[in-house]
Amino acid sequence: MCFSLKWFAVLLCFMYFVSETSGQENYLTCGRRKIKSEYLIHNGIGAKAGHWPWHAAIFHRIGGKNKYECGGSILDENTILTASHCVHTTSGVISKSRVVVDVGRIHLKEGNEYTQTHLVKEIIVHPGFSKNSIINDIALIKLSSNITMTKYVQPVCLWTMDSNQELIVGRNGTVVGFGLNEQDVVSDQLKQALIGVVDPLTCIASDRAVFGTHLTPEIFCGKGQTGVSACNGDSGGGMFFEVGGKWFVRGLVSFIPLRGNTELCDPLKPTAYTDVAKYLEWIKQYIDQRVLSFESDVYDIDYEEKLRLFNFGTCGVKLSKVDNYTTSWPLPWVGFVTAPNEDTYRCVVTLISEWYAVGPAHCFQNDGVEIFVLLGYALETLEAECFVKKGYETICHLPSQKRRIQSVIVHPKFDMNNYANNIALIELRSPADTTQPNVKPICMPVTSELRTNSKNNLHEPSLSHVRISLKNIPVRYVESAECTKQYFEQNIVLPLGNTHFCVEIANEEDKRNCHSMKEGTPLQEMKIFNGTERYFLRGFKLIGNSCGSFSKATVFNNMEEYLDWILYNMRYNMLEPSEALRIASINTTQQDTTLETEWSMLQQQPGKEQLRLFNMDTCGLTSTLNQNLGQLTAMPWIGFFEVSENVTGELTSTRSLVVLISEWYAIAPKSSIQNGVVWRHIILGKYNPEAVCLPHSCVRTHQEVDIKTVIMPPSDPPSSVFVLIELLEPADLRIPYIRPICLPLMDPLLQNKPTEVILSSTNSYAFLSKKLTMVNEMICQQRLMYEGFYITSFMNISCGIEAAQFKQTQMIPKLGSPLQMAVWFGGQTRYFLHGMFYDQRQISPPLIYGPYLFYTVGYSDIKWIVENMQEKVLQTSFLTTTKNERVTLRPVQHASKRTLFNFDTCGISTSSYPMPWMGYVLPNAAFNNESSCSVTLISDRYVVGPADCFDDSREVYVVQFGSEGLEMECSEIYISESCTSLFQRIATQKIFLHPQYNRSNYQNGIALVRLAHPVDTSLPYVKPICLPIIDTIRSYDTSSLVMVGHSSFSDSMYRVILVDDKYLDPAECQKRWQGLKVSFNIDWSNHCVITKRSTEEECVDVFAGATLHSLQKHASSYRHFLRGILVHSQRACSIYYPAVYTNTDAHLEWILETMAQPASLPFDLQKELIFRSK
Repeated sequence: MCFSLKWFAVLLCFMYFVSETSGQENYLTCGRRKIKSEYLIHNGIGAKAGHWPWHAAIFHRIGGKNKYECGGSILDENTILTASHCVHTTSGVISKSRVVVDVGRIHLKEGNEYTQTHLVKEIIVHPGFSKNSIINDIALIKLSSNITMTKYVQPVCLWTMDSNQELIVGRNGTVVGFGLNEQDVVSDQLKQALIGVVDPLTCIASDRAVFGTHLTPEIFCGKGQTGVSACNGDSGGGMFFEVGGKWFVRGLVSFIPLRGNTELCDPLKPTAYTDVAKYLEWIKQYIDQRVLSFESDVYDIDYEEKLRLFNFGTCGVKLSKVDNYTTSWPLPWVGFVTAPNEDTYRCVVTLISEWYAVGPAHCFQNDGVEIFVLLGYALETLEAECFVKKGYETICHLPSQKRRIQSVIVHPKFDMNNYANNIALIELRSPADTTQPNVKPICMPVTSELRTNSKNNLHEPSLSHVRISLKNIPVRYVESAECTKQYFEQNIVLPLGNTHFCVEIANEEDKRNCHSMKEGTPLQEMKIFNGTERYFLRGFKLIGNSCGSFSKATVFNNMEEYLDWILYNMRYNMLEPSEALRIASINTTQQDTTLETEWSMLQQQPGKEQLRLFNMDTCGLTSTLNQNLGQLTAMPWIGFFEVSENVTGELTSTRSLVVLISEWYAIAPKSSIQNGVVWRHIILGKYNPEAVCLPHSCVRTHQEVDIKTVIMPPSDPPSSVFVLIELLEPADLRIPYIRPICLPLMDPLLQNKPTEVILSSTNSYAFLSKKLTMVNEMICQQRLMYEGFYITSFMNISCGIEAAQFKQTQMIPKLGSPLQMAVWFGGQTRYFLHGMFYDQRQISPPLIYGPYLFYTVGYSDIKWIVENMQEKVLQTSFLTTTKNERVTLRPVQHASKRTLFNFDTCGISTSSYPMPWMGYVLPNAAFNNESSCSVTLISDRYVVGPADCFDDSREVYVVQFGSEGLEMECSEIYISESCTSLFQRIATQKIFLHPQYNRSNYQNGIALVRLAHPVDTSLPYVKPICLPIIDTIRSYDTSSLVMVGHSSFSDSMYRVILVDDKYLDPAECQKRWQGLKVSFNIDWSNHCVITKRSTEEECVDVFAGATLHSLQKHASSYRHFLRGILVHSQRACSIYYPAVYTNTDAHLEWILETMAQPASLPFDLQKELIFRSK
């Protein structure tokens, strides 16, 4: 009997009683260690008593003595799992009288007080086992007496989870046994070794003669560090994995290749293990079913052990004064989840011990961004601060504590689609300093007497209007029916059940004078405990806001329903960080200093002046944006590589993603630079083309940036798989969603091989991220083959699989999606570029769960990138000095065709109708009145325009002259019947594409179109332009050129602008456009004109088919003579890229010759023009 006058001892005694009596008859404990001692895995070290309480030693009786033969594992009170060959001889199954089983033994030569010896009742060998094969090498031994379960003797759990071997490849298990040691003699002490599961291809490659013929789906391979493996005497022993605090047996040591001609194992080769999970149904016939460990709400908890994790001497004490001043933070257990560079906290958490906090699970999504817990105050502060309230009371707060997160344990039944089980246990990487008065844990009702499910004395913290301070406000319980009704009125169905309940602020004045905090806000129950007033965690907020005039009942989860789950997952902690959670070996404080020193020294080296182009103080820091369900963290260096493949289309498509590496440069995969593109630009920041933004409320969230040059890598090996993109203007780093990533410029980063990386991509412009685990080529190829794909070469390609084994995230990464490694640098977590997503278009359908292939950034890539970057400054103009030049042209050969034109009326522009020769090309469909380009009337029967306007020259199109807009504008001015019918629509009869037109590069991109009937040119809004076929007009000065653009008031109105110094030499024009790697060439048959000379000048809004004229005097008046037709321009106004026109003078002879042909011909005129000789 336990008794003590001290409250803590009473609790221990009480909890021990509970732990001994609260078991359920349909559930038996398995896979749990019962001793408390520090446990570290080292290969081949001696095992401690009770560390492997399920290991059994199997002896064969020979000549009256027991000889150690194999290992085994305890499954229940009378069943041992082992290998078939351990209970089989050349003559068959060994007699049960010759077998003895010891449990609790850690030394072979001497027993101890924990050892139990059992005789055998029955030996059950798998019916498929044969002495001539190693297939089905599994057996059960039924004991003649029951095992007495103690702290040193316990059953292991059978693997009842997914039996897919891919899920354990790359993971480490532990093998235990009395096998041969380094001197090839049986070890006297029980040994343990860490063994990694390897994929079948690697296993076969290690010894094709052995594994190539023996490896089956019921066998997997494992290999330890050099010289460490299972060996003779380890047979039948288990390979154990810890999952969720329980140990499971997954493998049985079966066989290993031998050394040369000996009978001894070869420790340099992998070991074959029988996969126990494949035999679960067979095993279940012979064991106590209660020992099977399935996912259940019943948790096996050592309450006596768990109680020691809490400090009931200091928990739950409300703070009022510190050193004679009032504190602004009276609830020292309230914490906040924050991420770097986020202006608000994500959610609230509650500190329950120095190592653990609890909060809502939805706050901890796997977006790849490191988050922190802020304790002691709502802001990150290093010093105490005070302010005077109401002129007499001094209120202060102490410095806050910022803690990194070691791990987040999300409730296994949490579902983002509803509010059920929305809880997570947060383990801190370093303990909170609870010696400080502003950081203390809340009390947890861990005992049954404390779990009263009370609905009284409840309080909810809120932020005060005055400065940043906490208030503790009384709340009252709201009946479930009333709460459900309130939410139903808002069309929200609220299934409360036992896991949720509702409260509301009791006092109306309190309700008006408070600010509700976010999800995770604790609900506290005040109790008198150990003679003092304490606060216990009753739940935390999930839905609703308690404060404000329009508040309604707030929904909290019921913490008492989750206490066993919390206790089950809490453990003793040591200050050493877990190696498994280090993203990279460089992420330590010591290496942090080394990296900073390395960067400083690197910048000072001769020839490294280019490194000043990189700002390591601002790169690699994440930003926050609002998406769908709230704030999410975005990688602000991701941009969209937009391309256009049609000179007449305005819409662009995303070819790939780009990654911003500095203010002026970005990189993209080389495979994103393909032919058939006429325009490229980049969109940086938070971008959604479907978002509606009112001018008075718009906040700039993105930037469309023109590209100056796409720099291709050299073809000489080692050739880079990236392209360097030089921007025409700098990225606007004032926008919070735009920031460059860090490049791995230092050798330690380039040489680092991270075990985990973050893959980021987009889905319909929404950002997604998830953590990947790096795997080798063999494992990757195996995963791909499992999905039905095979990659022929992994040269320069790395592979990653999703780190999370459960609740995996669907993602189809876009080409160019970055792989980032997190590095603690400069006192913050920064993201460094590790690679880019590989072009996986040959894998179809795409693998939404991976594996993911990507190119890794190497030393040669960094060297080439840095060498090609230059220091740049913002330019407001790119004008080149172009003097007025005389263009002298020869007379046309078809001057006799002058009769086809009316030079009395052509080329006349008026203020009412400045461009009467412009026509719109429309599809011949009643439902489609949208025009993609324009044509120019040159006579009453012919128009000319860009060849790209006509996708199919055999189709019939409609050309509209004038517009409905002109009719409305005219009626508003004149209010007259003369304004009716101010447009004409005429079908095309014949479309003539230039015989040398090349659709791939837009050379000779001009079309002549004969109309089905003459246009009525007697009307003032329809007049042809003049063709320069008159000898006196043939030549002209470039200063006489004018260009046509849309009016700033209406797209149906035009304006004429003098070209002047906007004219650009074709050679310079070609140089600029080819820097963009577009698919067309520019030569003497083109004109180039800048549409905007400087950033301050208004842009000339040109359009497909817009014309370039010379304004020359003819017949005593100035006329417009056609000199060019716009075939290509930038997608937005640019001070760098000129509009490109087809020089119509170069094609004038072809136009005249084609117009001279009769309207009806018995042959195809286009074919004739192609093959006739001049």
